Amino acid sequence: MNCLICSKPTLPRCSYDPRCRKLVTSRHADLLKRRTALQKSYSKADDSFHCHYTGAKLEEKATSSPWYIVFDHIIPIPSSALAATGAVINEAKGDLTDEEFKTANIQLRKRKNGGVFDKASIKFQYWSRVAEPPQLMLGGELLMGEKPTENCIICGKPSFKGSVYCPRCRRFTQGGKDCLARRAAMKASYDKEADGFRCQYTGILLDDQNGKSPWYVSFDHKCPVRKADPANPPAQEPSGGPAGPSTSPAKPSQMPARGPPSSQGRSKRAQLAPAAPSPAPSSRIWPQPNSGEEDRATMARRSSDSLTNYKACGPLAPRSRAEPEDPALVVSALWVTIMKEEMSRDEFQAFYMALGAHFENGAEYDPKALKFDYWRKKTNQYGRAMPKRKGPARARGGR
Repeated sequence: MNCLICSKPTLPRCSYDPRCRKLVTSRHADLLKRRTALQKSYSKADDSFHCHYTGAKLEEKATSSPWYIVFDHIIPIPSSALAATGAVINEAKGDLTDEEFKTANIQLRKRKNGGVFDKASIKFQYWSRVAEPPQLMLGGELLMGEKPTENCIICGKPSFKGSVYCPRCRRFTQGGKDCLARRAAMKASYDKEADGFRCQYTGILLDDQNGKSPWYVSFDHKCPVRKADPANPPAQEPSGGPAGPSTSPAKPSQMPARGPPSSQGRSKRAQLAPAAPSPAPSSRIWPQPNSGEEDRATMARRSSDSLTNYKACGPLAPRSRAEPEDPALVVSALWVTIMKEEMSRDEFQAFYMALGAHFENGAEYDPKALKFDYWRKKTNQYGRAMPKRKGPARARGGR
């Protein structure tokens, strides 16, 4: 007997071969839906499964791959038919139907090419996401040394008492460590004529009242949250540092060997241990406070050495207050932020440009064009993130 999906020899008393049996098995009552989806996505030419939306070859073993095979509801309801697709496509599609997902990528590509995004083309019939409510703190929006203003520093409306923002802007700017980035993003997206905020990717005026709307105001990061940028890793100074040998304490393997242990106590061991090497001098020699033993000539010499080092090193560079060309945060619609969650800004742009061309013109989608450097999810066949494995549970009632 041959497999009902790939026509290979089956297991005893089974309708599938070992590979297809693993994919089609489910705890839910959707075995027939899975079989149908796998039959449509299977290609006998290369003996593999292909994505329903892009035609890309799917991964069957590496669960951490963005193209790991998962099953997506074509319409985001439990009774809908299933389609075999990659984990990254299933994540980006979210609460959109197949037609809405295609239209969204086409419209994003159109907007990037200089056109106008058609808001009415996406109905969001099955949208069920809700934005997290803002956490307001009295006085939490004031920075060090900042005083309350009469008008909002973003939109110019009367400020909230003891704040620099109006009640509307105050709800979106309290983001903890990224409050300055939120402030800059809202200033850049504010439209004074329409008295609202526009999405960075679509140009549509956003809803700042209804948290259940897909067009609700949200903030999009340049790179996924709490993940380093592999293209721009943090600079690491050499072991010697800019001014010579490092003054940090040595590692345990580099510590000087102590003398043999003695039974006379800790003080004897301390006497046998060699003296620690003195730290190397710093590149900047600043005057130290007078201890009472130094005369005026010594202090004058130290001041002269400090001035010499200051001239050699130059003054500290002032902080730039100009807005960066590629800010860390931008204002975007909630559905766009969810679609881009596991991608950087450049990856997301290349992603929807390629998908938009594929859906609109039938251009072949190349899955190798994007590396997805920020993808860190491990998904199961349901498209859900796999929980971290924990240790064995402790038996109850035991000692």
